[in-house]
Amino acid sequence: MLDQQDVIDILAIELLGIVPEDQGIVISTNKGNPAVFSEEYEASRAFLRIGRRLRGEIVPIPNYSENGNLWSRLGKKLSDTFRRRG
Repeated sequence: MLDQQDVIDILAIELLGIVPEDQGIVISTNKGNPAVFSEEYEASRAFLRIGRRLRGEIVPIPNYSENGNLWSRLGKKLSDTFRRRG
């Protein structure tokens, strides 16, 4: 898996955005609904940010790698859940 900087270096173009994998896109597509119109999905929000950048707005690009892998996200989620209960 290439990281963000590797892709920028290889393509030698300005990055407009990153669209993360999102199960919500599959669900939206299967229902026949344009995913970009539903802001409940992270990928939808990414498409909207890209559109804003194309219009000239300065919008930060989130660093999705900071979220970690599946196990670290699961651990954080469990930790947050237990912290709220405690």
